[in-house]
Amino acid sequence: MQQKNSSFALALKILKTLIRWGVWTAIGLYLLIIILLHLSSVQHFVGAQVAGALEKKLGTKVKIERVDLGFLNHFIVDGLVINDQSGKQMAKASRIAAKIDILSLINGGKVRISSAQIFGLNALLYQTSPTDKPNFQFIIDSLKSRNTTRHTPLDLNLQSLIIRHSNVRYDLLSAPNTPNKLNLNHLNVTEISGHIDIDTLTDSRICTQIHSLSFNEKQGLNVQNLRFKLKANKQLATITQLFVQLPQSKINVPFYSVRFNNRYKKLNFATAYHQLRTEKSYITPADIACLLPPLLTFDQKLYFNTNVSGTANQLKLKTFALNYGNNEAAISCKGMLSQLAKQPAWKLNSLSVVLKSKLIQHINSAFQLKLPAEVMRLGDVRFKGKTQGTRNYRHAKGTLLLAHGNANINFLQRGKTINAELYTPHFTLGNILTSSQLGSIAADIKVEATSDLHHIKAKGVVPRFDYNGYTYRNIAVNGDYTNDTFNGKASINDLNGKLSIDGMVGNIRKFIEKKGLIRVNARINAERLNLHNMHITNALGNRTLSFRTTLAGSGTTLNNLIGKLTLDNFVMQEANNRSFKLNHLELNADNKLAGRSIKLLSDLERSPFQDVSTMLLWCKVCKMWWAHIFLHSLKHLTDGTKPLLTMCST
Repeated sequence: MQQKNSSFALALKILKTLIRWGVWTAIGLYLLIIILLHLSSVQHFVGAQVAGALEKKLGTKVKIERVDLGFLNHFIVDGLVINDQSGKQMAKASRIAAKIDILSLINGGKVRISSAQIFGLNALLYQTSPTDKPNFQFIIDSLKSRNTTRHTPLDLNLQSLIIRHSNVRYDLLSAPNTPNKLNLNHLNVTEISGHIDIDTLTDSRICTQIHSLSFNEKQGLNVQNLRFKLKANKQLATITQLFVQLPQSKINVPFYSVRFNNRYKKLNFATAYHQLRTEKSYITPADIACLLPPLLTFDQKLYFNTNVSGTANQLKLKTFALNYGNNEAAISCKGMLSQLAKQPAWKLNSLSVVLKSKLIQHINSAFQLKLPAEVMRLGDVRFKGKTQGTRNYRHAKGTLLLAHGNANINFLQRGKTINAELYTPHFTLGNILTSSQLGSIAADIKVEATSDLHHIKAKGVVPRFDYNGYTYRNIAVNGDYTNDTFNGKASINDLNGKLSIDGMVGNIRKFIEKKGLIRVNARINAERLNLHNMHITNALGNRTLSFRTTLAGSGTTLNNLIGKLTLDNFVMQEANNRSFKLNHLELNADNKLAGRSIKLLSDLERSPFQDVSTMLLWCKVCKMWWAHIFLHSLKHLTDGTKPLLTMCST
């Protein structure tokens, strides 16, 4: 019995000795390998062997200066160069280092990298045409599993990735270059530096954090800092604490989420539900001039605050506010945007817009818009109200505030039909049109029209209208313009007389363009009308007129007038109270074979035309009514002046 115990103890002692020696031998061999691998010659040898293996795997030339295997699971690769399959250098890195959990990789196929570093990477990527494969496609293909019947699940953990002083360039060789403008077909990103953590990356889930990322793009985009946290699965993705810093811009996005519709097998951003909120953010347009070069001259901060939710086809604006510079432009509103993919529609409530004159001029100059001079003279523009619309429907209602005056507007367009209402207690029209004859206007008018302006119906009052140094009072209009013909009424009840016109004026466009005769059929009533005091004409001197008349005819001047003029209850009174009266007069003008024919009929026993001076005076009266009120008014529609008839038709 004692002998057996002694034999067992001896065997156990031998076993312990063998295990101890085995362990120490393994440790010794590992240390020997580590020591050998720290020798420069060995590192170069290992580098050559690894490069040879990669060449067989990738099918292209690979060069590695040396490989340094650290303690247990740490390796460093220096001087890596990979050519593409055409023999051109594709990627070069001065150093790549990583620390990998080898046991997790062997046992469960899980990639666990506690740290990784990439220094001095230079990648030259290109694609000959959109249909050709890029020069890096062979690397992607080499990573694919050859076993197509079995899928190996992705499971990656990268606790820390450091990137320093790296550059990546991509070119689509068939696409044109766009100097000073960002072009996704030609990217040249330099000075890439970053710190990235990937906590989880699987086939169905990702959890990562970018602590910092900075880079420059050749065309002018300079991202000084980018950081955020991302969590995503097949149903929901969220980005929190997003911060972007450009040279003169800071963008804070506390929260963004996108929830995908489970009805679709693949992720569909078009049907996903988005939520976005920004706070305390500003961007200087010059920082993103690479997207729109004219923005380079806009060097003031654009502050913005948003809270938006919805799908790509319908967005709800809970908060939307912009403010540029020292309140040079400001927009705030709440509302809805819908049908964005096909026929955009909008409904904006509590809309407030401020646009100052200085910025309007800057925009016009920077973008070379060549805005009309009248727009440039609007000054500071402010609008408060609401607006909504779709492709064939637009509605805006609110108050327009300008330095020249205020106006309440209500504009509605359905298809080709336009309805508009305008009310202004005071508006200095002359300052905008730069006319010495035009001054201020007060108006309350409703207009119905077609978009081609072939039909216009207007009804309203103009309590005040300044023209040619005189303020006209109490103008009213109720008329319809259709097929180049105006039918309606216009009147004025002024301190210097009353005048009303009721009738038809046709062929207006051709008359203005000097391509045809104008046709008139109108009734005109006047009461103590002083055309001299009203600054309309000095042809009759300081006299007042009262009468009832009808005019039917056509022509371009008095010389070719064809028609009939009737005049009833005519009274012309001078300043010294002398007056001339005529109960009835008819004037007929016609063209005959023998020449021009003019007939005058009067109910006076003594015809006024037996007196030469009186006849000349009556000629002035007739010529004044035809030439000044009708023909003169319409012809001046094209040169910016506004005679009485135009004023009455406003």
